[in-house]
Amino acid sequence: MCFGEALVLSAKTEGKNPVYYVLGETEAGRRLFCVVIRFPDGKGYPVTARDMTPSEAERYAAWKKP
Repeated sequence: MCFGEALVLSAKTEGKNPVYYVLGETEAGRRLFCVVIRFPDGKGYPVTARDMTPSEAERYAAWKKP
């Protein structure tokens, strides 16, 4: 799976590793919501992914507009 441009939002977290929500679209056109944890070495670990809800898709489309 490869994302083009992705909207990356910081999530509230209590742990030492930052958590991000990522809204993006695959090359096939599937719009996904992913949760990613970033580790101290800079690498990210995807925790989960699912299809965007209608409101997430609207937010992504509004962000993507030029």
